[in-house]
Amino acid sequence: LNEDDFSLATEFANTVFNRLNRLEQNIMNAGNLVKNGTPIQKETLFSRGDDIALNISKGAYINLKASSHILNKKNNLSATSFFERFQRKPKDVSEDSGCSNYKYRSYDGFCNNFKYPHWGSSYTSYTRLLPPSYTDEMWEPEKLVKVPNIGLEIAKNRGTFPIKYTLSLAGWTNLVLYDMVHTVSYRMMHTGADIVCCTPENKKLMPRYRHPLCLPILDHQNCISYVRSMLSKPFDQEFGSAQQMNAATHFLDGSTIYGATAEIAESLRLKSKGHLRILLDEHKQGEPCLLAGDIRPNMDPISATLHIILMREHNRVATSLSEINPRWDDETLFQEARRIVIAELQHITYTEWLPILTGDHLPGDSYSSDLDPHVYNSFANAAMHFVMSLLGEELSLYNEERTPVSEIPMRYSFGEHLFQDDNMMDSLIRTLATQNCQAIDLNFPEAVTKYLFSEHNETGLNVISFLVQRGRDHGLPSYVKFRNLFKLPNKNFNALADDISLRERQQLKGIYSDVNMIDLFVGGLAESPRRGALLGRTLAKLISLQMMRTRNGDHFFYDNPSQTYPFTTDQLKEIQKSSLARLFCDNSRNFTKMQTDAFQIFDLNKNKLVNCKEETDIKRINLKYWKAK
Repeated sequence: LNEDDFSLATEFANTVFNRLNRLEQNIMNAGNLVKNGTPIQKETLFSRGDDIALNISKGAYINLKASSHILNKKNNLSATSFFERFQRKPKDVSEDSGCSNYKYRSYDGFCNNFKYPHWGSSYTSYTRLLPPSYTDEMWEPEKLVKVPNIGLEIAKNRGTFPIKYTLSLAGWTNLVLYDMVHTVSYRMMHTGADIVCCTPENKKLMPRYRHPLCLPILDHQNCISYVRSMLSKPFDQEFGSAQQMNAATHFLDGSTIYGATAEIAESLRLKSKGHLRILLDEHKQGEPCLLAGDIRPNMDPISATLHIILMREHNRVATSLSEINPRWDDETLFQEARRIVIAELQHITYTEWLPILTGDHLPGDSYSSDLDPHVYNSFANAAMHFVMSLLGEELSLYNEERTPVSEIPMRYSFGEHLFQDDNMMDSLIRTLATQNCQAIDLNFPEAVTKYLFSEHNETGLNVISFLVQRGRDHGLPSYVKFRNLFKLPNKNFNALADDISLRERQQLKGIYSDVNMIDLFVGGLAESPRRGALLGRTLAKLISLQMMRTRNGDHFFYDNPSQTYPFTTDQLKEIQKSSLARLFCDNSRNFTKMQTDAFQIFDLNKNKLVNCKEETDIKRINLKYWKAK
């Protein structure tokens, strides 16, 4: 390879990119645009990348096309040897970065790591546990079992298996997912318009109107629009295969509450007493929208309720801090309250939420500045979506005595009253603390396999098909390759018997003719839970690896004593009192009783309802230790 090779490749890539302009204008002129009010329009609303993401993804797209051109021209060059030439070690810039001046974590994750300031920041690429699986080793998805066949076959499952955990588990899973992960879809690169990949009648578009960033979900009769995920260029690799973008920060840092850019964060602040704005915004379609770090908490009432609770918690803490420290200004009150809420979020995640899923408390390793904190693609776009299996068809609303009084379909359309009626908010909090989750398996409610993003009883989208297609788009290796990584038996369907029941193995065999074709999302959910956990071995291992990386790669993690501005010993002891039960008690309007463990169904013996004012059973953080000296 010489300079001419790279010059020609870059010239070719720019030509391909520039040709898109004419195609996009033709598509726009033909009126092939996303139609308002359709399920695809709603899906697009939650997945579309913003202007920052679009600009970054353009450069990544051009680099990918240049890489592909070089590989195609050099027939004797393997992708592996090609990529290795351009791997570069990150440069330690700790002496010049200025990061040591950061008292509080930034909104976008920049300068979390003083040596490598960009590590973990928003709009950077996911990392991988295994090399991507593309037919051309670059970006071409593998030709496997048709996605609609998988989605339709699994959607036939109708079992309901309530477990002893509450819907809070599903809500907190979404909270962690939204905080660490935001996979965004491409828009037209020149016009910025949303891309549509099928006709309004769900048929294939004519080739001259089909955008190359389309990867529609196709069967013999129907076409469902799927737009490929935006790419980002890794810092350690100038050329190489496709690496998808994470528009969120890669840390568990409250970015879904506060935003992943300074601009978003500023728009959410009241600029008085350190408070957040807990208001509705009128979206351009006229639908009321909850103000948040990103739009996804508006997807469902469970996510919205938990989000409002955390925003209320921020304001509650800020108010208390202002009473303790009357001389603190708005900025200090805001940053100190934010710091405490993030610490509560981290503590509850690692001590209450994670052990339920994996059966283990992670060992308390220390922070390492050489640990890359980027989120695994497989964690973000397969493993964490077990959450869809936790849901049922209905949300039950309860009174103070936990007696059900009414039901709302899970495919509930948001209305302004949901957020403005405090009684409804209290009812939804009781729903989170009372209603059972369903077991993690291959049983999904029709709310997400038939009616996702639909209105009334019209047919919507199938989340299984979307998640499997996204896995193919991202080049996620098969379920069996992850079992091999974790040294689990994987030779054939019978080798899975220790983890997958006969019934599930037969269903998988009916869908996939070859065990090596099983998609990670599907295989992971087919596993029986390991002892003392809700997840099977593969997903439990994958999620544990990620959560260790997330904690040990975060300079500002709440219990890291080596951070610039650590909590004091007394403050840490108080933060370790935090619990979901206390969040519910303190941020409802008319709550009087809560079980001590809000993730588990209340029980008259082991997990009884106690008075919220009782601080022996449901401990409360004492903020007196934050009094300025």
